[in-house]
Amino acid sequence: MISSKQPGDEMTNELYLAIPEFKVYALEHIDVEFLGNNYLVFGPFGGLLTDWIIEDASNELIDRCYDHINQLCKNADKETEQMLKVTFFEHLTDFKKSIAMSRLKLHGEALTFFEEVLNGPIFSGGKYAK
Repeated sequence: MISSKQPGDEMTNELYLAIPEFKVYALEHIDVEFLGNNYLVFGPFGGLLTDWIIEDASNELIDRCYDHINQLCKNADKETEQMLKVTFFEHLTDFKKSIAMSRLKLHGEALTFFEEVLNGPIFSGGKYAK
């Protein structure tokens, strides 16, 4: 466990366990006092996953990332849904390649959340939305 006093530390610690490559990144790029803050961790995770997609990282790594998010979104409460939409999913809307990969790898509630972000007022009519 990285911190036992930060809000959301259970969710962030599950992420660090599922994706140790991201934990290495987080320890280097996120201030220690924020390592348990969902909003300040899942945004960089979405950005890093987008980078990994663009850079053609291993399929196994990308699959683990999407599997973790798919699992997290199953029966997610409203707070978790909103947090993921404004942090993680927004990053995946930046490039055609990350949108296509997300549409392929996300399913169930995770895909619904992603499409809601992609087709929401900020992105609707955007160059990659359709």
